[in-house]
Amino acid sequence: MKLPSHGRAKYNPPVFSLLESLPYGCRLPRAETWSLMPRVRTQRVYDPRTPGDGTRILVMRLWPRGIKRSHVDGWLRELGAPLPLIKAWKSGKVSWPEFRRRYLASLKKPLARGQLQELRARARRGRLTLLCACPDESRCHRGLLKPLLT
Repeated sequence: MKLPSHGRAKYNPPVFSLLESLPYGCRLPRAETWSLMPRVRTQRVYDPRTPGDGTRILVMRLWPRGIKRSHVDGWLRELGAPLPLIKAWKSGKVSWPEFRRRYLASLKKPLARGQLQELRARARRGRLTLLCACPDESRCHRGLLKPLLT
C-alpha cells in the first residue's frame, strides 16, 4: 500500500459520502450523540429526500398530487386522518383539540391498530420519517402520531 505524502493512509468511512452532501460549514453531531438523535422524524412529502431520513412512510388517506411512488418507501393510509374529519377541520367546523381527540379515537380501529404496530416495529429497527402534505406539523396528524412511536 502506497502512503500519501503526509504519511497516513487515506480512509473513506461510509459517513464520508454523507458529509460531502452537507452544505459547507455544516457540522454533524459527535458520533457518541448519534444514538440520541430522534429515530422518528416528520417531514412534508413534497420536501426532497435527505440523507438521515431512513424509511420514508406516507401517512395520508389519499395519495398526494405530483408524488411518484418511488418517492416513499411505504404507505399506511389507515394512519391518515379520516376524510370527513379533514374536511371539518379545513372548513373551521372542528377546533384543534376536537380534531386531536377524534383522530386519536380513529387510531383505535383494528386496521389502524395493526398499521400502528407495524410502524412501531419499523421505528425500532431504524430511522423512520413520517410524511404528509400538511405544511404545518404543529397542526397536522403526523405531529400527533410521532409521540405514539417514541
